[in-house]
Amino acid sequence: MAGRTSAVNTAARHRVLLVDDDPATRRLVAKVLQQAGYEVDFAEDGGVGLAKALARDYDLLVVDQEMPVHSGQELLHRLSQSGPLPPTIVLTGHGSEELAVELMKLGMCDYIRKTTPLALMEMLPLALARAMAQHQLRAEKQRAETALRESQQLLLATLESTADGILAVTTDGKVLAYNRRFAEMWRIPPEVLQKGTDGALIQYALEQLKDPDGFLTGIEQLTGSAVCGFDALHFKDGRVFERYSCPLTLDGKIVGRVWNFRDVTERHNVEQQLRTRTEELDKRLKELRCLFEVSRLFENCDLSVRQIVLEALEIVPTAFRDPQAVSARCVLDGRTYQVAPYVETQWKIAAAIMDGNQLLGA
Repeated sequence: MAGRTSAVNTAARHRVLLVDDDPATRRLVAKVLQQAGYEVDFAEDGGVGLAKALARDYDLLVVDQEMPVHSGQELLHRLSQSGPLPPTIVLTGHGSEELAVELMKLGMCDYIRKTTPLALMEMLPLALARAMAQHQLRAEKQRAETALRESQQLLLATLESTADGILAVTTDGKVLAYNRRFAEMWRIPPEVLQKGTDGALIQYALEQLKDPDGFLTGIEQLTGSAVCGFDALHFKDGRVFERYSCPLTLDGKIVGRVWNFRDVTERHNVEQQLRTRTEELDKRLKELRCLFEVSRLFENCDLSVRQIVLEALEIVPTAFRDPQAVSARCVLDGRTYQVAPYVETQWKIAAAIMDGNQLLGA
């Protein structure tokens, strides 16, 4: 039955289907319904009632239990196979608790015994009010559930659209949500994710990190804290992640934490290469300056060989400070000049410093 669960429009008159084989009861119930502002359609037995109920949407059903063709219970059973029932009130002259339970399972809102016409007129308005209130609550609940599902779907789509890995956990370690990117970045197998606890995820992560103790310390310090955190995680295989986290709050109370992981391995490697090249460039620049200063010494004709060597030795050790490339030492006039730091090597090349036939040093 399409549209049976749609919300009742309180600004319009509600339409009711009254199904009862007793003309006197139909007139009495119709009078009560019309006085309450309802528009009433009639059906004199269960067969006609079933056809009318399937043909259009009603805001309310009032059904007699004992009727030809289909009883009230059978009518509700057939209608329930087509979809949820609208608010439904069942009238009966010979009811039982067992029957009431079965009717409630089918979706009945209220159950009235037809003892006397006066009692029926007194009880029916109350039953109508309860049925419509229940229907409105049901409609509001459905709207809220629909809105919640849409919100969850939007959140999930947002999580999946980001290039970062995202994990949300409660303060007691329960996993609230994560995206596929998180599982891919951390290479977490499905069986670990299915455990649903951050303990299992942390244990799996520790095996991949260079500094597992620091990783644990960071988690312990931030869990339950209102502080946002940012740091870098270095993996054994060379990967580098940036980790950003912030508290998850509900009504001003911290209920968990959201962790955001970004793979910055490529950027980190480029930055490291840039730093290395910059350091090499600085070294080469110092060497060039040193060579330039030494070349100027040889251009000075007023200096003796001894003076040139002494001046050069003052310049060279401060520029060439890479013991992995070369380790140099010079002895002149009993004074030793060497690069810093100086390292003794297995292979050595020695040369004398001569001024004509005079040995100045080595």
